[in-house]
Amino acid sequence: MKLVHFRIDGRQPHIGVYHNGRIFDAALLNDPPRNLSALIDGWDVYNFTLQTAVAEIVAAGVTVDHPLVHDYENVELLAPSVPQGIIICVGMNYPDPATHQDGPHLDVKPNYPVLFLKDQRTIHPPHRPILLPSASDKVFCEGELAAIIGRAGRHIPVD
Repeated sequence: MKLVHFRIDGRQPHIGVYHNGRIFDAALLNDPPRNLSALIDGWDVYNFTLQTAVAEIVAAGVTVDHPLVHDYENVELLAPSVPQGIIICVGMNYPDPATHQDGPHLDVKPNYPVLFLKDQRTIHPPHRPILLPSASDKVFCEGELAAIIGRAGRHIPVD
């Protein structure tokens, strides 16, 4: 199962899980989380309950006619919601300009990762076009990997 933030017919955003081509709304839960962060925070409890609910619906042969089950093709996937407002990023620039196409680069790889912040509005939703500013004639493309860590931690051992 994959966590998703989605909307149906332009209405209010929902959270849920993706499983085998269908989206299962988290409203299947008796006490559903209010947003994606709450779902992640309570994942130890929600995970089992959601898996059980999804398994029961699948076993019963329920199709997308169920009000809380949606065909993946009929929902609008949204960017993950980050209520805290910032995203802490870690970067290592490429020391070889040839590996980093037309973008900025460093002549020497830094000894430590570079930390920087991004506003939550910089997360782009899936399957949406990237809009170019009128002053630009090309977009610098770079892949990013995001990980949402559901628990605070400090001095965590490597092993």
